[in-house]
Amino acid sequence: MRRPHPLAALLIAATAASVSAADQPAPLPAAPAQAQAQAQSPPPARSPVPPPPKPGAQKKGSVKAEYKGPTEADIRTAYQDRVDLLNAGTAQYLDPAAAAKLTIKLVKVDVVECNPAEERQDTYVCSILIEAGVGPGEVEFKRVEVALVKAKDAWRIQ
Repeated sequence: MRRPHPLAALLIAATAASVSAADQPAPLPAAPAQAQAQAQSPPPARSPVPPPPKPGAQKKGSVKAEYKGPTEADIRTAYQDRVDLLNAGTAQYLDPAAAAKLTIKLVKVDVVECNPAEERQDTYVCSILIEAGVGPGEVEFKRVEVALVKAKDAWRIQ
């Protein structure tokens, strides 16, 4: 039996929420006398609202913290290194035909979020979306959390 994909569950939940919102009754129209009174009264005075700040703009006196964690390219490289290591182990212990059927093909890595770990300053816990397939099979999407540690020359999956 196949396990349902997390992405499918999310789509089903979103569809169910939109359907239940569409099933709600529409608000009743106002009575004619009440609607006429509302039309004649002036709109309430609103205080001027300052425009929202531009993206990337800093507030006066604030210091923008510099992000020291792994970039998306660092995470993809670290994940590709891990996949290559798994594929090499598979090729080492199986015959070439069986190894080809079990070879992992990494298609895409998207970073959802990356936060520093509380225990260590050189470790980040990242939530990523992986698009990968095994052998000639179809490509699947998975959301994975990985811990990345800063090594001398690059980031490594712990």
